[in-house]
Amino acid sequence: MSDDPAQIPPQPPTPPRHPPQDGHPAPPSPPYAAQPWTGYGPQPYAAQPPYAVPPPYPSSPYASQPWTGYGPPVMQPPPPGQGPPLSLLPPPGVRLGARLVDGVILLLALAVLAGGAGLVQYAVGMDSGASKAVAVVIYAALLALLLGYEPYMTWRYGGTFGKRLFKLRVVRLQDGERLSFLRALGRYWVTFPMALVPFLGTLNVLWCCWDKPYRQCLHDKAVSSVVITQR
Repeated sequence: MSDDPAQIPPQPPTPPRHPPQDGHPAPPSPPYAAQPWTGYGPQPYAAQPPYAVPPPYPSSPYASQPWTGYGPPVMQPPPPGQGPPLSLLPPPGVRLGARLVDGVILLLALAVLAGGAGLVQYAVGMDSGASKAVAVVIYAALLALLLGYEPYMTWRYGGTFGKRLFKLRVVRLQDGERLSFLRALGRYWVTFPMALVPFLGTLNVLWCCWDKPYRQCLHDKAVSSVVITQR
């Protein structure tokens, strides 16, 4: 190998070192990320900002249910259009039992109002003006109870006395939220035209016994509602 200086490749200049000043050590060399790219080798990446933490999913009654141990854990609320976990659906017998209790409660309330109206009319005289006024008030109360008891309880408390006794709750199918008053009203009032069709009223009540996958009755399907178990 020749020692001719002309054949030795040139070396890059060494950056000057700053002498210590006033007894302080020289500042360290800048990091590699701060060096400009010379055109040789891979281009260094620029410093990236830290990743933003995504916001948490909105709370949902369906998502708040504990993991049962079957399948992957539920880490986020179901997308719109997906119903509740099947573990939240009550057995059909429980729904029918709650319906039976509600029927007994409604019949007792109607009987008390009708009996009270009869006693008042007998006391004031059947042909008097007061008797007719009492009859109008009582009939209006009977109509309001018959048409408004279940919609109001479903909207305000998530279920009637029978459903609350059996720890059931009526919610929207897509997100598990409480029904609006108009939806609760439609859910109940749609049963009246069904009752006019032979056997349809009975089929509506029993439909949850074989419906898949959410055990809905026909009046549930009419307004996209579902009955779940409270926990």
